[in-house]
Amino acid sequence: MLDDVEVVPQTTGMRLYDFRAYQEIARDNLTKIARLCHAAGVPCAFLTYPHQDLPSNPYTKTEYYHALFGRTPISDADYLVQDRKPGEIAIDAVIRTVAESEAIPVIDLQPAFRAAAQGGALYLPDWHHPTPTGHRVIAEAVFAGLRAGLAPTQ
Repeated sequence: MLDDVEVVPQTTGMRLYDFRAYQEIARDNLTKIARLCHAAGVPCAFLTYPHQDLPSNPYTKTEYYHALFGRTPISDADYLVQDRKPGEIAIDAVIRTVAESEAIPVIDLQPAFRAAAQGGALYLPDWHHPTPTGHRVIAEAVFAGLRAGLAPTQ
């Protein structure tokens, strides 16, 4: 079944990085994942992307890949999803809209990261990837989300 699925890869080193294309690729791949799971009867959930404000730069406050590879200021027109929630990064807006359109639950990792921020370093020095402590926060948030989703309704 998966042999017939073409997933659009990100480029090595993001040489061909384009902020809008990055969002479109994510949307298309997430839609394919959701539909494959539905077709196979496999339950799934999407996770939001934990993030923190980036060090001061002229490009963006929160869009990591754009600060690293885009190196141009971002305008509202650059975002694929126009109805972003306050503080929602581009990839999370894409995850949310695909999840809504494909009836996939979303586990939002950002509140868990905010709550744990005082408890230790959650990101590696690259400001992007989680430390072991950050991975523990992810695991606990996923477990809590799944447990809440599996609890019988009353």
